[in-house]
Amino acid sequence: ADEVPAATFGLGGTLSSASFLLRQLPGPNLTMSFLLRTREPAGLLLQLANDSVAGLTVFLSEGQIQAEVLGSPTLVLPGRWDDGLRHLVTLSFGPDQLQGLGQQV
Repeated sequence: ADEVPAATFGLGGTLSSASFLLRQLPGPNLTMSFLLRTREPAGLLLQLANDSVAGLTVFLSEGQIQAEVLGSPTLVLPGRWDDGLRHLVTLSFGPDQLQGLGQQV
């Protein structure tokens, strides 16, 4: 498989974002993963939304990754993620659960 090129966001304190249109709604079970490398302790990582309602929000707060799904308790992934090292973050959620995994790569 071809490797997807890396993107840099917020370099030098600038604001930046990327937006993608999903042609189909995710099914009841969804797994997503991304590489993260940051020294910033706080900020939005990704958000899935429909119009103005956020269904999934993933963000850094005090160096920890937190994920919120509408109607569910906030998931906090253990450890600090703002150490400047590359981490693989994987989030899986279904109708009744949200799980997160991470590892240094």
